[in-house]
Amino acid sequence: MLAETVKISTKAGKQTETERLHLTDLTNFCPIIAEKGGKMQPLDADDMLQQLKRVYVEHVVKHGFDEGCLYNDDLLKLTDAEITEFAKLKAIIGDSKANGKTKDIMVNNQGLTNEEYAEFEALEKKKKSKREQLTPEERARLDELNKKKQVKEDAISILRGISIRMPLLIYGAEITNEDAELTIDNFTKLIDDPSWKEFMPQGITKQHFNEFKRYYDPDIFTASAKRIRAMARAADRLPVEERIERIAAIFSTFRNPDKETVLTPWRVVNMHLANTLGGYTFFNSDWSAPIAEPRFEDRGPITAEVFTPTAHLLEINSKSGLYPLYLAYNVYRARLRNALFSPETLADHQAIWDAAVAENIFVVCKTPMAKSITRRTLLGFRNGTTNMWAPKDLINTIKNQPEIFKKEVGKLVGKNVKINAIVGNPPYQIINEGNGNGADPIYHLSRPEKC
Repeated sequence: MLAETVKISTKAGKQTETERLHLTDLTNFCPIIAEKGGKMQPLDADDMLQQLKRVYVEHVVKHGFDEGCLYNDDLLKLTDAEITEFAKLKAIIGDSKANGKTKDIMVNNQGLTNEEYAEFEALEKKKKSKREQLTPEERARLDELNKKKQVKEDAISILRGISIRMPLLIYGAEITNEDAELTIDNFTKLIDDPSWKEFMPQGITKQHFNEFKRYYDPDIFTASAKRIRAMARAADRLPVEERIERIAAIFSTFRNPDKETVLTPWRVVNMHLANTLGGYTFFNSDWSAPIAEPRFEDRGPITAEVFTPTAHLLEINSKSGLYPLYLAYNVYRARLRNALFSPETLADHQAIWDAAVAENIFVVCKTPMAKSITRRTLLGFRNGTTNMWAPKDLINTIKNQPEIFKKEVGKLVGKNVKINAIVGNPPYQIINEGNGNGADPIYHLSRPEKC
């Protein structure tokens, strides 16, 4: 509302000095106060612009980096050479269901020059003003400039395929110095090469990213990354059930990149495991909505055997950690029932949770980043023991070196230890001697008690 009152740009970081002066005049005429540091203090123009920026950061985080304000206005000024580079990038990323219809950028239809951009801004402001009207010539000129502005939207539709994969990597990134900021410049340095290949579009290298990172707004990116990690860190201070709800809410903002990198929603994880193994679920009976207090699904002897204080539960290909999260919670509830003393403080509950993660949950991950993401989901930023293994090439190891795979899993779980349940996404038929086409599901062919 204030941005509209003083006619300042609503694009973070794009305000002119004149607009800042207008906002200063407004705050002088109509003082604005807010709670800061436990007391009410007046806000100046810089404070107000910072608040405006936070709005855009919240939009970016809430929509999983699928927001135009993540990018800067260099996309308005693309040359033919730069448009050609975008066309090459689109050829690599391709179209996916998650990406929607990726648009082509027409060469010889490059964006605005600096002079045209200034003209476009002036005409836009005049168009929005109730006191001034555009002449027919100005309206025609604005239409012409708007067509050039479309170049930016087309470019964003291509970059989206990369952008929507960023939040999950930001969430799981291991940073030695947590006080250091995660920026657009150090982003690729924090991601190991196998994980980059796993989570980014096929064929998109770190070099590709570094060539196109100049089109991102560095301040919005850094603030959004900080916000994601702050949300995850804040969850560590909540009771166990509330923390799980908060982690699920964070994951609900992440976008599914493509069918090869599916992030199974928390609702589906609950539905899948409650219908097979049973246990406490965070959704109502028809799975249509989350509930405040987890309810119990009893699958008879299966539930009784799987969710005990001494059970050993294995996740075979974790990406998000949501399957192990469900398992850990149910073991945590079993440990609560067996506790000699009723836990009273958050620290008491966390100690029981940490014991469940350390002694009952075992996880195989495809990449080191998947391992980091899973650890973040299970323990957040707190210290604790996890049992996870990320081989150099999981698929190759399982297919061509099964004995090595079994040996390593044996080391992970412990010698001669019985695994009570192995979980993961519903299995798909492997192409083998003409049986199956690689896309036919087989999970519906088994009864729950055999899953």
